[in-house]
Amino acid sequence: MITSFFSGLSGLRANQTKLDVIGNNIANANTVGFKASRVTFGDVLSRTIRSATPRQAPLQVGRGTQVVAISTVTRQGGLQETNNSSDLAIQGRGFFIVSNGERELYTRAGNFSINTNGELVTPDGLRLQGFNAVNGQIPVTAVKETLRLPLDPIPARATSQIGLSGNLSAAMPVGEALQTYTVTQDAAELAVTLAAGGISDLVIEETESANLLVEDAQGNRAVIAVSGTETRGDFQTKVAEAGLAATLPTDTLTITKLDPKNGISTTVELIDSLGTPHLATIAFYRTEDPSEWVWQMEIPDAIESVDLNSMRGMLVFDPNGAVTSFTNGDGADEWLITANVNPDADPLTLEMSRSVVERVTQYNLRSNLSVARNDGMLPGELTGFTVDERGVIIGNFSNGESRTLGQVLLADFVNPQGLMRGGSNTFVPTVNSGDPIVGIAGEGNMGVIVSGALELSNVDLAEEFIEMILAQRGIQSAANIITTGDTIMNDVLNLKR
Repeated sequence: MITSFFSGLSGLRANQTKLDVIGNNIANANTVGFKASRVTFGDVLSRTIRSATPRQAPLQVGRGTQVVAISTVTRQGGLQETNNSSDLAIQGRGFFIVSNGERELYTRAGNFSINTNGELVTPDGLRLQGFNAVNGQIPVTAVKETLRLPLDPIPARATSQIGLSGNLSAAMPVGEALQTYTVTQDAAELAVTLAAGGISDLVIEETESANLLVEDAQGNRAVIAVSGTETRGDFQTKVAEAGLAATLPTDTLTITKLDPKNGISTTVELIDSLGTPHLATIAFYRTEDPSEWVWQMEIPDAIESVDLNSMRGMLVFDPNGAVTSFTNGDGADEWLITANVNPDADPLTLEMSRSVVERVTQYNLRSNLSVARNDGMLPGELTGFTVDERGVIIGNFSNGESRTLGQVLLADFVNPQGLMRGGSNTFVPTVNSGDPIVGIAGEGNMGVIVSGALELSNVDLAEEFIEMILAQRGIQSAANIITTGDTIMNDVLNLKR
């Protein structure tokens, strides 16, 4: 009789524990990354009245029930999109690794934010762990540490290499080739001056402008823009500025008046060591040889003279429209352009070679030219970041640059249900869970990381309400065992009366 009291009491205690767990699950139905708990009952060691014999089964009376396990339900919670790049969710196995500075904890809640030190932290200030990048790359020897996003701007990088792409039309008209002549000093207007020198078919009206391909006796070429109102002196100045070996009026120059449609140019943004942009123009003009083009570059911000032969030269194509040579005015196929464009910065140094025009063709298509490569970079501040499925953090900067900032690491356990809750939605390893297995998202059994989303609680309210009803019935039944035993005990005591 007395045993029934204790059996009923054990039922009350066990089911009360179950109600406590159910209440905690329901309370955390909206907690990010929360994992529900489940109570498992087991019977208490029975009292043996009679042992088993070959002909009889044993007689045993149970002593009630007990809670043998409160395990964590590790099933995947639903994902909610937040469009906040610092919100992370794990799809599959694994836990985020966070640290309080003294020990590491583990969580499925990825509602991180950035603190004043650039660290990704939980609402309670626990710091997310992973690999930090160095110069945009994760080192092979990287060690697990607190992830820190750069708060200082990235420095500028001076332009040293450029590359062009596009097409120079094989159908581009050349223009009117004029005979060789010796410039005289007669007349004031340019058109009259040149005509007086023996080129009567060169006509430049006062309202007209034209590009003249001028070649000196040494074979140096340059394209000079002129207008009909310019004087011989203006023309002489431009010839001198172009670095052509001519002293008017005695030297011989060969001039081609280029067709108005001859020529194509593009603008290149050159960045100095302080991050100041400077615009340069590179232009190409087709010559009387269909496969040869004259090129020349201008850097208006240059505060000192630049070697002119480094800023002009020849581009030659083969019959298939591919580049065969790209040279400067001295005939070199590799050279440097050095220009001082900012008194407070280092001089710009451009490495020039065939690689600059390797992606330029000469086909019978319309001409188009663009900058395909420029290793210069403006300084930039971090404006945002994204995290890919492998946990790689890609930073976006105000200068348009994107670079790797770090990588989030995950941890898994042989028995995740053996983890102990550490508060603040975290877990602590135990001897039952095993040691953490640290790895990269998407590798092995690790799940993948979803950026801009949060994992919701995996509490199933319908299931919890059903379990609540069962716990309530269990408590009522256990209480009835006690009251029934008490009534029978009173009846026995009343037999004496």
